[in-house]
Amino acid sequence: MSVVLRTEGLTRVLAGDVPVTLVEDITLEIEQGEYLPDSESFAVAAADGNYGPQSPRGVPQRAAGVYRNFTNVTYGTQNGEILGAYSDAQNREPITAMAPGCGFEFGAAVPADRGTSLAAAYVAAWSRMRNLLDNTDEYALRAFLLQAGWIPPVDAPLDIEGGGAFDPARLMISQEPHVMGADGAVVALEEGTATIQYKDPDGNLVSKDFHYGTGVTIVFFHLRGKAVASVREMNRSGFPLARTQDYEVTDASVRVTEGSGAVLTASGLQEVMSKYPEIVF
Repeated sequence: MSVVLRTEGLTRVLAGDVPVTLVEDITLEIEQGEYLPDSESFAVAAADGNYGPQSPRGVPQRAAGVYRNFTNVTYGTQNGEILGAYSDAQNREPITAMAPGCGFEFGAAVPADRGTSLAAAYVAAWSRMRNLLDNTDEYALRAFLLQAGWIPPVDAPLDIEGGGAFDPARLMISQEPHVMGADGAVVALEEGTATIQYKDPDGNLVSKDFHYGTGVTIVFFHLRGKAVASVREMNRSGFPLARTQDYEVTDASVRVTEGSGAVLTASGLQEVMSKYPEIVF
């Protein structure tokens, strides 16, 4: 059996028993199809272009809540302003990354053009480059995109899986545990623990430990006179694949071992924030 799709004069023939649903915008419904499961494909789709929660009727965008090798991309600014769609409250339509959606000049595109379609192409190109770098597989790529989100100093975590603005440099560096210094230097780790002390909603002081190998990212920054630890934790059991939470911290400590075996430490909130503003376990 062959299925023929025709859109704007383009004809594609897909061999085999491929279940296809044609919807109003003439796109391929893949959520119930056979394109993504058990395949080596990695898909990047543009989220809705208008600001607001991603529509649950989005096709094929809703596949991002089913398949780990499918991603939705919105657009926004590096300082954390989302301009397109964001993840809906129930995370049925998770948005993985936020990337630049304007300023490109190529072919018919001019810098004044803007939208999620440009952002999606940007992320797709960098994803392919990461794949070529070390043959990163299609499932790890989405996790790498999440960890490549630079968490900005904003009032609340962004309503996207990665919790930050897509940073190609973070995507291309090793995704192994590391600390990043205030000068941007990256030090690979062999083991480590970080502890923060924060105030809970009732004003009580609570300590929380984070350990090497758990896929957690901790970013420290000051905002409106308060010290904040923005923590992105990977979810290994369902969607969304990551969640970011902010803590108003009062104290912190770090003890890690780098690749050479040297032990690095920082004790006290100010020392931790000045020496290791970003920690990836």
